Amino acid sequence: MSIQHHQIIKFVNTNFFFLIPIILFLIIRIFLFDISQVPYGYDSGMYKDLFEQNSLTLEKSNIIQEHWAEKKHFIGISYITHLLFKTGISSDFLLKYGFLIFEILLIFSIYLFTKKFFNLNTAKITTIIYTLTSNSIYPYFYAHYKVIIAITILLCSFYFLKNKNYIFFLIFGCFLSVFHKQTFFLFALTYLIYFLTNIKNKENKKLFIIGLLFIISFITFNFKTIITQITTLKSILKTEVINSLNTGNYISQELFLQNIFFVIPLIILGIYYYTKKEKITNQLPTILLIILLLAIILKFFFYIRWLAFLNIILIIFLSYGIYKFSTFKININFKIITLLILFLLNLIYLNTTLNSINKYITTDELNQIKQIDNLLENNSKIYINSKYYLPWILGWTNSTLISNYDFNTINISENIWNNYYSGNISAINPYLDNKSYIYIGKYGVINKYNYNQINSKQTQCFKIIKENENSLLLRFIC
Repeated sequence: MSIQHHQIIKFVNTNFFFLIPIILFLIIRIFLFDISQVPYGYDSGMYKDLFEQNSLTLEKSNIIQEHWAEKKHFIGISYITHLLFKTGISSDFLLKYGFLIFEILLIFSIYLFTKKFFNLNTAKITTIIYTLTSNSIYPYFYAHYKVIIAITILLCSFYFLKNKNYIFFLIFGCFLSVFHKQTFFLFALTYLIYFLTNIKNKENKKLFIIGLLFIISFITFNFKTIITQITTLKSILKTEVINSLNTGNYISQELFLQNIFFVIPLIILGIYYYTKKEKITNQLPTILLIILLLAIILKFFFYIRWLAFLNIILIIFLSYGIYKFSTFKININFKIITLLILFLLNLIYLNTTLNSINKYITTDELNQIKQIDNLLENNSKIYINSKYYLPWILGWTNSTLISNYDFNTINISENIWNNYYSGNISAINPYLDNKSYIYIGKYGVINKYNYNQINSKQTQCFKIIKENENSLLLRFIC
């Protein structure tokens, strides 16, 4: 072995190796994504509104609870951000740089989880692969703020469970029950199956009590949310589960599979050797994998969003497959060339992904939206021409946004809304007053570029009060 090779092996075996995925992560997210002006993700504006509005009313916790129960959201993230606001941190900082910090914490939690359930070398491989794969870019691009934090809590919880540190396991599990319902359901079901497979464990009574405390925590902190969802259970089952209308905002299953297709043999290899090596009482990663696959196949509520969870579990098994492959007694040059080809293929996919990603909104468009409040009087209402602009108007203006997309809805039938969004701008005229405005951007059936071509009978009740390169702001004058 050459000195150089020996030095490389020595470095890989040191704790400094963990800096590599962190550095790679920061290079890709900061320099290639350029977050200095506009945050990424469709949900950014909704999070900004959630952070700021709930922080303002946090002292009246019943108001927050009732408000977000109606929206079917949990309130854990509001408490976190409120505490951060107290230290002087702004919502814009959280949306841009705070998200980076939580992503780094996710990498660290992946490392701890993999090291505990697999081994140190697999953990190191996992952090590198997670940083450089296309499927791992998308949760960041879509600004899945709660999902990133929730997965971090989930993995840390199971790390403490494996470590038999039941106090921290209880704390993290209870916090997850407050923070993110989707992830808590995954956590609870996984823990239930894990408990049943460890029923003969000497500490099963302790594990059972912890499970009861999780249930109590979930009900206590989310009582009004649960009641609200129970009362609307018929509607939820009809529109969200059976028909899977709310799939979640992520990449398609086809693109997800395309991005991992060339490493599927190594993933299968990792699953095979792990399930073969470990007893049934230590199959928690496998349980997670099976539950996630079933949730996606059966199209469980927000099933597309489960792909972000599945991606991490598959990367862990892929890394273990690579680790086992490296121990095979075959020609070392063959192993090196095989892994190098896979690495280069991944870089090609990553480059394609980065080149295909564009921000939802430009800096100029966001700056124009920020100026809207200067043009409107108090208690104004804003309508939008496309759902595309909902989060940006919601997050960066103080006026009331009116839409049929769960925020500040008014008594307008779905048929009228559909008529309005399909191009009949006058369809909602009977519901407007002299403090009603419509924001028209470059997207939508009616947009900035074709507005002047619309029949004058439809537009006669609207006056353009501001025109920019990419948008119009109309006022209702009839």
